[in-house]
Amino acid sequence: MNLEKSPELSALMEERGIRDEEVTKVISEAESSGDKMYKPDTPDCLAKLKIDEATYFVEYSVIDADNFKVNKAYSMKTDFAEEL
Repeated sequence: MNLEKSPELSALMEERGIRDEEVTKVISEAESSGDKMYKPDTPDCLAKLKIDEATYFVEYSVIDADNFKVNKAYSMKTDFAEEL
């Protein structure tokens, strides 16, 4: 999977400790499961995935099957869990 992102976003991700591997996992899961939200009238999607102690959120656009444009990426750590 190829991730296209601006130099500003790359720097911000590095500052936040978000690696390409985590972004790739979020996008892969969203694309395979279809569990993502869409921004109306745009090609943008928003997906989330819990990895270890953090939940990662990625706003992205699909360019083609193997190429994705990452617009935003952020994460948060929480002790909360979804009710079973």
